Amino acid sequence: MTILGDRYKEGKKQPVYDLNVVQKDARKKFLDKISDGEVHLEYLKNCPQCFSDKFMRLSERDRYGFPMVVVCCEKCGLILTNPRMTQSSYDKFYESEYRLIYSGEKIPSDIFFQDQYSHGLEILKFIKPFIKKSLSEMFVFEVGVGAGGILKVFADAGAQVKGCDLGEDYLIYGKDYGMELSKGFFSDIHINTKPDLIIYSHVLEHILDPFKEMQLVRNILNENGLVYIEVPGVRNIVNCYSYDFLKYLQNAHTFHFTQKTLTNLMEKVGFISLASDEYVHSLFETSKSVSEP
Repeated sequence: MTILGDRYKEGKKQPVYDLNVVQKDARKKFLDKISDGEVHLEYLKNCPQCFSDKFMRLSERDRYGFPMVVVCCEKCGLILTNPRMTQSSYDKFYESEYRLIYSGEKIPSDIFFQDQYSHGLEILKFIKPFIKKSLSEMFVFEVGVGAGGILKVFADAGAQVKGCDLGEDYLIYGKDYGMELSKGFFSDIHINTKPDLIIYSHVLEHILDPFKEMQLVRNILNENGLVYIEVPGVRNIVNCYSYDFLKYLQNAHTFHFTQKTLTNLMEKVGFISLASDEYVHSLFETSKSVSEP
């Protein structure tokens, strides 16, 4: 099934945002890679949430004009990119074009770091009512740490911190602040101490198998530990994207959550929601049971 409007069709290749020179150059290089067959795709036959094979097509492009098929599961409402790039193609994209297109900067700037730091203060304010011990007693791990600005807030509050990301230049910037940051996926990182808090700020929507990722988190998290997840909410386009769904769509995103569909995912792997909204900001703790599919 499809409900495509004309501007959502693949042939419409112009970006919906004005891009700077850095972004335009990186965008052209990535489009050339797509044309040359260097970008590989994979198709999900079934919805990973409810296993239905019935999808409604919502779009065939993203806000940068990249080809990107976005569908909605007709049974559970989960919105996903399908087909999406393979993990190896995503890895190459993150290494070369991702930061250039999304931030318009070749290297991380002080402004980028300070924006992250300010956002870290907001995250701390959101979760503070649910923290059951002093920050100085906590171990905080951030997945997709970028330049480390968010994590620095928790370090300044006395917490032990560690993070990981795929962007080497951004990790180098954060290491200059004395934080322990590693290159790689969360599953690649050796952790001696179970984290009391794990942060995914605008990261989970990039992951090919968020169900498997959250199962790993549940196994690694300390008893009574918390998981903070922030994703761009589909229902929040009224506030952040000028009512424009196309401005919301980004080729690096494999899933497109609402407050409800994220909560469904987390309940399935054994978490319960402590706080959430449609932005989506959300905080979870482990439950005693795992929902059956």
